[in-house]
Amino acid sequence: MFDVLTYQKGGALLRMLEQYLGADRFREGVSHYLRVHSYNNTETSDLWDAIETSSSEPVRRIMDSWIWQPGFPQISATLAAGDSGVELTQQRFRLGETPDDAADQMWVVPVHVRNANTTVTVLLDSESIFVPLVDPATSVVINAGGHGFFRVNYDSTLRSRLTADLGEMSTLERYSLVDDAWAATVAGSITAPDLLQFLEGFSAEREHAVWQAVVSALNGLSRLVGDEARPTFESRVRNLVQPALDELDEPQADQSDLTAKLRGLLLKTAGTLGNDGLVIGLCRDLLKQPAGHLDPELVAAATSVVAAHGCVEDFERLQNGFLASSTPQEQLRQLYALAEFDDEALLLRACEFALSGKVKTQNAPFLLRLAMGNRRHGAAAWEFVKDHWDQANAEFPTNTIVRMVDPVKQLAAPELVADAAAFFAEHPIPQATKTLDQILERQRINAAFLARDGVVFGQSLAT
Repeated sequence: MFDVLTYQKGGALLRMLEQYLGADRFREGVSHYLRVHSYNNTETSDLWDAIETSSSEPVRRIMDSWIWQPGFPQISATLAAGDSGVELTQQRFRLGETPDDAADQMWVVPVHVRNANTTVTVLLDSESIFVPLVDPATSVVINAGGHGFFRVNYDSTLRSRLTADLGEMSTLERYSLVDDAWAATVAGSITAPDLLQFLEGFSAEREHAVWQAVVSALNGLSRLVGDEARPTFESRVRNLVQPALDELDEPQADQSDLTAKLRGLLLKTAGTLGNDGLVIGLCRDLLKQPAGHLDPELVAAATSVVAAHGCVEDFERLQNGFLASSTPQEQLRQLYALAEFDDEALLLRACEFALSGKVKTQNAPFLLRLAMGNRRHGAAAWEFVKDHWDQANAEFPTNTIVRMVDPVKQLAAPELVADAAAFFAEHPIPQATKTLDQILERQRINAAFLARDGVVFGQSLAT
């Protein structure tokens, strides 16, 4: 098998198994497997049996529960009555509605639980399990280390304790905490107002990976916000990112790549999602300077910010810059920024430019992809793509077509969900049937998320 499940899910499961057994026992199990089966063919179960023989743990039972059924679980953590421990409950994780047959799914899940600097490992092989705590009044980290292939959904008490104790968590644990919270919000377990309040607890965060998860969630929340509530949302975004942005200050010669990336990410977030006037002015000033003397991450961020607030002159400057650029990096930075303008007419000019013959066919699909992902005018770009579907299929590489239409999943208005389903029923993508099904499924999920949380989120910002 050579596919995403084999490599990505398979690799993640092996990592989880190694963390459960310990590196030494895992390594000895693999060595035993190689010795016993040298110069022979094997089946999947032979590897599990060899590791089980060396470790005396139920390896085959664990791994069979993951390999031979689809999906993965969500572990819900609830503070037990009397605060003596936590109740862990598993069920299949779904962003949308869970089908009836998923209720019978069960995994054998190695779960690392940390409390009061003590980590215990339990094997969750039933619907629920009780885990006693050393100090029930302090924070509890489920999936300690962040290596488990499952989502964690904390109850509000446990989640609030973690937010107050983020400094005691590793970078991967904090990243997972944010990523799981965003997934739970889309799935309906956490409300959008509660998620934003949770994210605001990360103002002291200084790791790029964690901020990537935070900004990804903020981008998702921004699609719920209408024009009336947007100024309040923008203000809260500015307040969240400003402390870290102020601390980073000017680029230094000895700064790490991750520090440079973090500065660029925060600058872009403040200027686009936060609509920070000072940042927008700074970005305009940055683009007036010779690019060779600037941090590339700042140039990339400034380009996006200026485009997001740009006019016709800005559009034409970026378009001409693309045509005159001498390096692929400069070309693509300015080309893709054309899809970020908050003006429908300019966005459609970007779409037309993609099919003008002046953009390589390897890049043009991704300009259209970004245009369809435009928060305010993506639907107009989608209409353009439909109208030019035959031309795109004739000119673009076959494997880019489904990647081009991926942002259709962000078009969450009910009429656009019906429109996409009808269009692809008549215009299938035979080389990527399953991927297209996944895009349309995620569009329905996002539509349900918007219908469920859109009005509530807007009202919470107005109060």
